[in-house]
Amino acid sequence: MNLILRLVRIYLKPHKMAFFLVLSAAMVSSLAPFTLAYLSKIMVDDVLGIGQPGQGATAEVPDHNTGPAAENDVLSGLESGGPDQDTKIRETKPEGVGDPEDIDGRPEQAPQSGRESRIQMLWMVFVLYVGLRVVFAALGWGYSFGINRIGQEVVYRLRQDVYAKLQSLQVSYFDRYQTGKIMSRVMDDVNVVQSSVSGVFISFFTNVSTLIVGAVILLQINTNLAAIALMTLPFYVVAYQFFRRRIRYVSRLIREQNASLYGTIGDSVGGVRVVMSFARELRERRRFFSDLAEYLRLQIRNSVYNTSLGVLCGLISGVGTTLIIYYGILSVRDGHMTLGEFLYFYGSVGFLFTPVVALSNMNAHLQWVMTAVTRVFQVLDEEVRIYDPEDAFETDSVYGEVIFHNVSLKYSDNGPYALRHVNFAVFPGQMVCLVGESGAGKSTLANLLLRLYEPGEGRITLDGVDLKTFAMASLRRHVRMVPQEPFLFSGTLAENIRYGQPDATPNDVVRAAKSAELHDFIMSQPARYETHLGEGGVSLSGGQRQRMALAMTLITDPSVLILDDSTSALDAVTESRIHRTLEHIQAHRSTFVITHKISMARRADLILVLEKGRVVEQGTHEFLVTKQGAYFDLFRSQLSETELREESAEEYV
Repeated sequence: MNLILRLVRIYLKPHKMAFFLVLSAAMVSSLAPFTLAYLSKIMVDDVLGIGQPGQGATAEVPDHNTGPAAENDVLSGLESGGPDQDTKIRETKPEGVGDPEDIDGRPEQAPQSGRESRIQMLWMVFVLYVGLRVVFAALGWGYSFGINRIGQEVVYRLRQDVYAKLQSLQVSYFDRYQTGKIMSRVMDDVNVVQSSVSGVFISFFTNVSTLIVGAVILLQINTNLAAIALMTLPFYVVAYQFFRRRIRYVSRLIREQNASLYGTIGDSVGGVRVVMSFARELRERRRFFSDLAEYLRLQIRNSVYNTSLGVLCGLISGVGTTLIIYYGILSVRDGHMTLGEFLYFYGSVGFLFTPVVALSNMNAHLQWVMTAVTRVFQVLDEEVRIYDPEDAFETDSVYGEVIFHNVSLKYSDNGPYALRHVNFAVFPGQMVCLVGESGAGKSTLANLLLRLYEPGEGRITLDGVDLKTFAMASLRRHVRMVPQEPFLFSGTLAENIRYGQPDATPNDVVRAAKSAELHDFIMSQPARYETHLGEGGVSLSGGQRQRMALAMTLITDPSVLILDDSTSALDAVTESRIHRTLEHIQAHRSTFVITHKISMARRADLILVLEKGRVVEQGTHEFLVTKQGAYFDLFRSQLSETELREESAEEYV
């Protein structure tokens, strides 16, 4: 419940005036049934004059009709098209009494005046009924529009905040969750929060107000019948408490399973090529079917609980209503209340039970909302561990000196070291190659340079300044990485190349494409640089995507360049050309290259050999070969293959 209050305080409070107006309209509209029921009482008691106190429902009409009974006959004759009114009056006169006359000798007009007054009252009730219907319809429209508007604005801001928080979180958060599960929190869970504005907040207040007003009206009409009606309310509370925890638990499981479904769909769609290439379509269908079947099972279980609660509440209200009808008819018969009062009471008690049932059913919706709100605030409350300090350092130029001072890193407090006691220095114009088996810590080391992770021990300096003191935007303008698996956005080739440098000129785009050996391919396309790419660059080959990623990085002219095995998908000739380009552009920048290829490592000024997060060897190619350690074993395993590839590339060039 604290999260609901927090949601109200942060996201509903800015709309408090509009919310108050909407709530007022909703509460007034909720009183419409009582108002219209009261008009029915007037129709029965005052217009028709049926069932007045003392007569009972089965009272016999005397031979000589006088008073209200006579008036009833008059009105009945009027409505049924029976005998002429004057004839009816004569038939009901006491024997021996002549026609009543006033002092002028004219017939008395009292019966005629009574009829006219009732017809006037009928017209007044009709006009009032139509007017109230119009007013309540207008209030209902205003309520519906207002609550939808508030809900949309709350969702708009909440979704912005969640998305902004995701953009500020460290990479380790995304390592823990599937993309589909994250998407479900941004979209589905926030949509549930929107429905809570009307489904929980407004409904709660309107139902409570209806319950209070209804109870007051019932007590005013007939205390004994009201006591019978109110005696049923504790049974609702018991039923609610019995099902509350069960419904809340199942609602949480449903939200989690819904997120799991998103994750399964995201995996299978994102990796559709892998699925097809391994002919694993049946396996993915079974996986999706299993998740979907579990989702269905939970939904049925939730439906059983909610339906049982609703049926139980309906049974309680049914028993209470039956008792009210029984004792109410007896009260009318004995003259303790009029027929109109009974109908008014009966109509009102129905509207009294309705909000009670709605409040009990609201429990299911509330638990659903609570689960969604909890998941949304889990994102908003996620600790941001990598952030700009208050006096963050910003610079327009970076020299490029990088030093690791006894750096260690764990992904989790209780996990193993991903890097341990790493020490080395790199200076502008130097190229450092990181080699080692998969999982040795090469990409982790590179990610530290971008502050995608931060070391648990030690520190990293750039031009003598600790990376933690840099403003991240400033740091990442000067340190760029070409990932091993590049991601391209929907858009044109030119838009993707200038992604990191939006103000780049067309000449800058062409220059970057030429440096990445991509210009000739682009010029062969029908639309050239305006060629549109599909999502993720699906229309490009693996090598072309790597060259696109290289062009996206080179256009930003970074002082520290990181290549994460970014030439692995290139042919030998293209790779050789890019090596020449890199040799040219790295003259005034520090370059880190993650590779498994000796052909790249032998060009490096410094080679770091990593094993299980430790730097076990470092030095030049010649030094490490002479040492005949871990690097020498890697060199010997690739020697013949590397030499043949380089010879073929040199012959082609």
